[in-house]
Parts: sequence; C-alpha cells; structure tokens
Amino acid sequence: MDNKEIKVNKRMVFDPALRRFRAIFTRVTIISLICCFVPVAGYSQTDRVDELIQKLKDKNSGVRWEAAEALGEIKDIRAIKPLILALKDEYLGVQMSAAGALVMIGTPAVEPLITTLKDKNSDVRMFAAEALGEIKDTRAVKPLLAALKAKDLAVVTGAHSFFIRRGEQKSIPILIDALNEYGNKEMAADFSNCGNSQLKKAGRAWTKEHDCTIESDGGGGPQWGSKNR
Repeated sequence: MDNKEIKVNKRMVFDPALRRFRAIFTRVTIISLICCFVPVAGYSQTDRVDELIQKLKDKNSGVRWEAAEALGEIKDIRAIKPLILALKDEYLGVQMSAAGALVMIGTPAVEPLITTLKDKNSDVRMFAAEALGEIKDTRAVKPLLAALKAKDLAVVTGAHSFFIRRGEQKSIPILIDALNEYGNKEMAADFSNCGNSQLKKAGRAWTKEHDCTIESDGGGGPQWGSKNR
C-alpha cells in the first residue's frame, strides 16, 4: 500500500469530522471542566491558558487533544500560535481539535491560518483551509482562490465547501482532482448533494470505487453557487 492509500484510509476512519469541526466540542472533557468552568482560588485564566498550552506538548495524544479543545472553548488569542503548531501533530485527532479550536477563536486566527496555507505539509494546509472556510472571513478569499489557481489540491480539499458555495465553473475539474487525490466520504457526500451534476457524478463514482454509501443530507451541506443567491 502506498502513502496515498494510507492517507486516504486514515482520513476515512475519522469521517465526518473534517468538515464539522464544531461537533468536536460536543464531548465534555475532564480538562475543559477543570480548566474552563471550575474556578480555583489563586488560579487565573492566564494560568489555565498557560497550562493548557504546555499540555499541547504532552506525550499523551489524548491529553494534547483535550487541551486543544479546552483552548478553543476559552478563545484566548495567546493560544493561536501553539494551536497552529498543533496542526502539525502526528496524531490526526489532535490536528482536528487544533483546527476546531482555531475556528472557535475565529477572526484573530485568520491571518496565521492564511500563512499556514503555504506549509510544506499537505495535511496542515488542508486543515488550515478547512478552518478558514468555517470562519468565513473575507480576508481568506484571495489566498484560497490563489490556491485554486495553483491547483493546490490539499487546500482545495480542505476548502471544498467554500468553492462549492462560490459555484464557479472553473473550479469543477480541480475539485474533482482534489476528491480523487485526498477524498473522504464526507467530501464525496458534499459533492453528491451540492446540486451540481458534474460534482454529483464525481462523488458517486468515488463512493462506488471505495465501496461506501452516502445518503442525502437534506440540503444541509454546501450548495452549488449558494453564495451568489
């Protein structure tokens, strides 16, 4: 099995987390309870944030995962740089939590995420693009369109919902290439349900090739050209 196959299969295990970052935060963790909601005498929010930032370096991936979630709930901008670094974590769950935390922090994280679109690691670029698409800040439009023009398939994969909502014909072949290169079940479902016949065909072909099934999302996913309606 080559590296590409390993990457695709690894991502399929974690579907549908790639698009719905906020779903990560429905799980209440021990760290978030202790560090975010339980006041401790003499223990300030600054102390809590500092401790959680240190926990992003813990040897235990579960601790790193939960620390990233808790930092997202606190929304302290001092956590942005450490969370950007956590996008490079070797464990996919930590990467997802870090990206979700950056989405929760919101607009202050936009410029660092834009810079991260140029990272050498394709997974890091993918998560940064996904987070930018979720934050929906206009500053992200130009760099995302530049990535489309450059055919950066990792960025296009991460921001595929953004490109679907824009509904530009020139994006279709690149979106399909991105699905075939980095595809996952969630992305294929978005293609199949977005209302564009070419993307629907590509999404159905991907699911058939990977022997999986998808259902209608009831219109809850990204819709082709909805930004212009």
